[in-house]
Amino acid sequence: MPPLDQPPLDPEAVPLLERALGRWQQRRAAVYCIVATAIFPLVTFDELKRLVLGGRLVASDYTSLVLAYGLAGGFAFAAVVFWRMAPQPKRIARRFGWVLMTAGIACIFASMLVLVFDPEVYTNDFTPEIRTIAYSLTALLLVFVVHFIGSLFVALPPWPALWPLIPLWIMFAASVAGLEGSRLFRATLVAVFPLAGIPGLVWSVWRHERWVDRFTLRFVGGRWNEMRRDLSEARRVHESIFPAPIDEERLAVRYVYEPRRDIGGDFLLVRRLAPEQVLVVVVDVTGHGVASALAVTRIHAVLEFMAVQGAQAGAPIPSPGDLLARLNAFLYETLAPQGVFATAIAILADFGHDALRWASAGHPTGVLRRIDGSIVELESTCPMLGVLAGDLFAADERTVGFAPGEAVLLCTDGLLEAEGEGRVPFGFEGMLRAVRTHRTRLAAEAMRAVHAHRVGPASDDTLVVEIVRGEGKGTPIPPGAAAAAIHATERSD
Repeated sequence: MPPLDQPPLDPEAVPLLERALGRWQQRRAAVYCIVATAIFPLVTFDELKRLVLGGRLVASDYTSLVLAYGLAGGFAFAAVVFWRMAPQPKRIARRFGWVLMTAGIACIFASMLVLVFDPEVYTNDFTPEIRTIAYSLTALLLVFVVHFIGSLFVALPPWPALWPLIPLWIMFAASVAGLEGSRLFRATLVAVFPLAGIPGLVWSVWRHERWVDRFTLRFVGGRWNEMRRDLSEARRVHESIFPAPIDEERLAVRYVYEPRRDIGGDFLLVRRLAPEQVLVVVVDVTGHGVASALAVTRIHAVLEFMAVQGAQAGAPIPSPGDLLARLNAFLYETLAPQGVFATAIAILADFGHDALRWASAGHPTGVLRRIDGSIVELESTCPMLGVLAGDLFAADERTVGFAPGEAVLLCTDGLLEAEGEGRVPFGFEGMLRAVRTHRTRLAAEAMRAVHAHRVGPASDDTLVVEIVRGEGKGTPIPPGAAAAAIHATERSD
């Protein structure tokens, strides 16, 4: 059983804990019984020596021999029982409690018999109170030794460690009640009895909880390592849905992606629909981590299907607005009931006609930088995806010119919400500064600016995408390689 101050273990861990704890207790209980089997005969070595050599024995000597070898035989039998029984902690704790109680009763009984059959041991110029004290201390010492050594060997939870002391206390009180001395004096001796069991009780419970803590730590550590391996594999699969950057003579699409955790809810679709038309879709699913990544895989599959349909010969080119409308219908029917929504911006770059068509569903505003340095904001044109039913969702679509030398910078809210000193966000102004300050490698430079601004860990997934007209060959940035790309840019600068 787990310690009292711990939350319940994972249901899958409980059988493992009980099996491991049972085996540990089983071995140690058997060893304790074997050690006790060897020790008790040694206690009566003098009596046995006199018996073998024909010396004089008194009644107390015979009593000691009978008790010692009787207990040794009992412990030997218990060792066999523990060694052969199933490793079940509750059964082992219960039977070990019976062993401790039986041994303690034998010790108290032995002290009484010595007092009865060998009174000269206590009566040499001793007052009745001294004789009572001598008996009580002998019994308490024997109970302490049996219980404490047992606790050293076998760690038990609180109740199994405590209950054997209760019948021993009752028996000790009954034996003291028949001795000489005032009632207050005898009551005081009875009240002292817990001191014989408290050290073993405290040690046993502490050791048991420590063992459970260490097992839990090992189990959680193993599960953590397993989860890290699974997340690493999931990240590899998740990043495989990201496209290869485009770096052509007439168009370049690059991006930098940094999930808040191993995997996140941001992703990018880049698909050539025609020789001179490229579709770029940036999606940000609500939430973080595994749940968002699972939603991403479903949305990505739907987007890929729509894009592949649009890329087929003779098929109509899907407009950004139509694409978002169909994607909204999918989210509303399948993911919104689970509380999953998304923002998205879809851009169709037609560099044959120097045009850029876009629709944005609640997504952070994008930036189009003209050749003369002026800025066109690509604002949201419709609500976020999954909130409205398909017949209520109207995806407004807009078109602007897109000439050679012009560039578009898109991002998810992780870029804008990055907080610096005084919890000041990077914001849209920081994005504009990056666009106006740098002529090339906008995604990497924007991410580097966020790193310089941000204090502490990221609070959200961050994806930054740049679309550049008329740029030559450059160095593409694969997903998850933001830091390396930024450092490479710093060295080149």
